Amino acid sequence: MIEWATEKGMVAGEQKKAIQIAKNMLELGLEVEVVAKASGLSKAEVESLKPVN
Repeated sequence: MIEWATEKGMVAGEQKKAIQIAKNMLELGLEVEVVAKASGLSKAEVESLKPVN
């Protein structure tokens, strides 16, 4: 049980970090396709992170 919870927590942490990195890359002006490839997120996930202007 503890191993499962630890694994779940690690996956959630990795996802959170990937999202933060993707946001930073978008702020730097990188294209969605580049951000998706570098972060491991899908293009749709990256698109949803783009700030609304």
